[in-house]
Amino acid sequence: NKSIGTFCTIYGLVLITQSAHMMEHFFIIYQYAILGLGINGSHGLIGQFDLESVHFIYDFLFTLGFWLIWVKFPEDARNYSKFWYKLLLVASIIQSYHFFEHIIKYYQHTQTGMQGTPGILGNFVDLAWLHFLLNLVGTIVLWGFYIGYKFYRTCSVGAKNFSMDKKDMMPPTQM
Repeated sequence: NKSIGTFCTIYGLVLITQSAHMMEHFFIIYQYAILGLGINGSHGLIGQFDLESVHFIYDFLFTLGFWLIWVKFPEDARNYSKFWYKLLLVASIIQSYHFFEHIIKYYQHTQTGMQGTPGILGNFVDLAWLHFLLNLVGTIVLWGFYIGYKFYRTCSVGAKNFSMDKKDMMPPTQM
């Protein structure tokens, strides 16, 4: 089924890239909170890419990917578990706010030339932890769906449809 293949491709790309991105945020928090390097000294493993323009482009693509997953979510799975589908919607909205933060941060960068601008909430809360937590929400939801919906089985090579047991799609409280 072409729509299943499209869904699985989008999902796989978003899951892999966000997981790598989340690892980068783990290293930033490690440098910031454990090593005490401060916000200006904590750039993760590939610090040369810790630029507002890179964050802006990445978060635009991640937000687009999240919404594509929500839109392309297979109809039969959507009907079986409205809880998970709504959770994906909430995570998409949170990620959209995250991207909005990066729009503001990029605008601040174009006005000041500074890297690591505060955005909106960064004026009130710790910026390193804020972006770590915003990224963590999206990552947990993506992996939760991958494991909970058994996408590793559904999206495997040769899968023809999106058929699963209804119990695979129930939120943990309904199992």
